[in-house]
Amino acid sequence: MRICAFILTFFCFIFTNAQVNEFTESELRTKADSEMADYIEGMHESDSLKLRQKTYDSFSLLIKKFPKSENLSFYLYTKGCLADKIEEAKSCFKEVIQINSWSYYVIQSYFRLSWFAVKDKDFKLALQYLDIIEKMEQPNYHCGVELESYQSQLNNIRQECEKGLKTNTATNSR
Repeated sequence: MRICAFILTFFCFIFTNAQVNEFTESELRTKADSEMADYIEGMHESDSLKLRQKTYDSFSLLIKKFPKSENLSFYLYTKGCLADKIEEAKSCFKEVIQINSWSYYVIQSYFRLSWFAVKDKDFKLALQYLDIIEKMEQPNYHCGVELESYQSQLNNIRQECEKGLKTNTATNSR
């Protein structure tokens, strides 16, 4: 009788716990980071779209499972960078801005949104994003290269906007 109760308890324990696939945030983050490394490594190979989708799904899962994580800005920013659809990417970047926890990702989200605005030929909106970036507290840079690339990004987007506004004004004045 004891053996039967033990066997019954043992199998019930195994069957109920075998279906639980709960991962901790750090386990999922490690998996997502590993997939990101694989994607970056194989970016120019034929199956890069599969790697990108796999990485995208991992970051989407992190966002879904851990919506109150302190790393949510990073997860959303990465998901936005990996998104295939521009509208989905825009919504991810706007959500990063709303969370407003890590200034680096907020600034990078404004950069991405300004590039999308330039592509959509909405130069006034892009300039508004650039003005917001310039008013924000600037991140600290570890070397001059980071600072130079940050400043060149700002200048490049601003030049594209000015060129686009001049083209629009010249077209409208005719």
